[in-house]
Amino acid sequence: MIKHRGPPSQTWRTFLRNHADAIAAIDLCLVPTVTFECLFAFLVVSHGRRQLLWFAVTKHATAEWLAQQIVEAFPWDTAPHYLIRALYYNKTRTHLGLAKDAPRRLAVQRCGRIVTTPILCGLHHRYARI
Repeated sequence: MIKHRGPPSQTWRTFLRNHADAIAAIDLCLVPTVTFECLFAFLVVSHGRRQLLWFAVTKHATAEWLAQQIVEAFPWDTAPHYLIRALYYNKTRTHLGLAKDAPRRLAVQRCGRIVTTPILCGLHHRYARI
């Protein structure tokens, strides 16, 4: 890894602490039922008070349904300033419970130059070979 010159940027923990009231996290989960059906559950959680702001369940999730849920979850001027989506956590972020792999498997890249992609204005970074 390349060493940074100059003062370090704020950490993820500092960002969350400073902006917790302005952050919401959303997730779309696949939920199997007792009858082996699959339902889609849409959740919105406020980071400030760690409370569930909105949830909805459907058998057939479409882009239109998801857009409508976001509109209903944040009426008028209640939308948060920052919205954390599930994509980073499922595709890029490694998890110890998955032997440091992401839920969507990452291909092992053995050769090439390492490049870094800043995530959330540099609070996290994604490293990959090209």
